[in-house]
Amino acid sequence: MYRLSFDCGTKHLGVSLCCQHADLPKHNLNKSFLKLKVKKLPITLLDIQSIDLSLYTKKAEKNTSYNISLIKQLHTALTTAIVLPVDVTPENMVVYIEFQMLQNQKTRMIQSALCMFYALYPMVIVKPTLKNRIYFHKKLTHTEYIRKYATSKSANKKHCESNLKYYCDKTGFDYSAITAKLDDPADAFMQWIAYEIHHG
Repeated sequence: MYRLSFDCGTKHLGVSLCCQHADLPKHNLNKSFLKLKVKKLPITLLDIQSIDLSLYTKKAEKNTSYNISLIKQLHTALTTAIVLPVDVTPENMVVYIEFQMLQNQKTRMIQSALCMFYALYPMVIVKPTLKNRIYFHKKLTHTEYIRKYATSKSANKKHCESNLKYYCDKTGFDYSAITAKLDDPADAFMQWIAYEIHHG
């Protein structure tokens, strides 16, 4: 089963594409945290990206309203930057999108646009805090980052980024092409795993 996951943003779009080969362990993440052993996870990471949406703006559209321009940027990015395996169908891929609160109007618009673009696929909206409850090493718990960083947002981002790096180092996945904003695809990667463990 393919798992395509998105971290919503108006400047950068975090993307993670994985293939899950067998069931993940089930765990009630509302009750406790869960350490996962990378080598035992039935997952192959196929692609991670931090897509800079500004790169998909055509010069002729500079005077277009912000909302329209943003949606056009997103559409172009989704159709050109994300390359799915040739055998992907609505029967073998699930799309995961980070939940955006109503007051975050611009990122909420990104969430809605992603839902429309992938409407033919099974889809899940994931609450942002769920991914904070899984980790791959005892030194990479969310609690460790809450202690180190002044804001919960910074702690959340660093927790996911550090766990993704650990996963990649253990599995040999090369993420060196992503020179900035690794935390965005890290959010996307961690959220779908957390969802499947909690709800799958």
